[in-house]
Amino acid sequence: MRALLEKEEMQWEKLADSELGGLWCLEGSLETWSWSLNVPVLSSLSESDEMNKVSRLKKKIACTEGSREYRKILDTARFTEEKIKRLKARSNHLINRTEKIEPSGWKEFLQISNVIHETRALDINTHAIFPLGETAVAIRGENDLWLAMVHRNKILLDLKPAQLAAVCASLLSKGIKVRAWKNNYYIYEASFTVLIVISLLDEQRNSFLQLQEKHEVEIPCLDSQFSGMVEAWASGLSWRELTMDCAMDEDDLA
Repeated sequence: MRALLEKEEMQWEKLADSELGGLWCLEGSLETWSWSLNVPVLSSLSESDEMNKVSRLKKKIACTEGSREYRKILDTARFTEEKIKRLKARSNHLINRTEKIEPSGWKEFLQISNVIHETRALDINTHAIFPLGETAVAIRGENDLWLAMVHRNKILLDLKPAQLAAVCASLLSKGIKVRAWKNNYYIYEASFTVLIVISLLDEQRNSFLQLQEKHEVEIPCLDSQFSGMVEAWASGLSWRELTMDCAMDEDDLA
């Protein structure tokens, strides 16, 4: 086709304005006109003649090199598709098997490692421990890193012992439900200073919360509903007075 297109005396025109824009055409010649005379008119053929001619044409096409190459391509495509299916099935089998033999807690360990690394508590590549990590090592709780972040916050430095105890209570209580006893519903409220500190910690918790949710790690606790009772107890209120004034069972209160 390229050789023909390069012949200057042949006036080829591209069918660019039709759906067959990739084709080229040339005005007819005596040679093409003679070929057209050999093309039979469809209405002049009987059904059997048409079937025979179609059959012969199919056989002739099947014997061509292009047809053989086409069949090879189809066979190769089917083989490749079957191979891909077998490899996918084997991959899924190996993944399931790996998950079953994976050490308990390994996934959780990796998730927590990512959080520790992003908060600059520990460099998981060099294993260097930063100040926040050193504080977390010295603390025991359900979320050591969160507790370490709070205890390194300078807003705790000016708190009195009872106020500090109240703030710590907000970090440890995990939403224990108060059960009413008789007509006794009173629960001590935390002081204004404690509530302000907890509010500031809540802002810090929100940013930390987004990081932990990204890595599917346990959400840090912050619940002030029992801070007032802890502050009252740490301020000198007797155990009897405390149990009489709240609606909790003694074991829950303890």
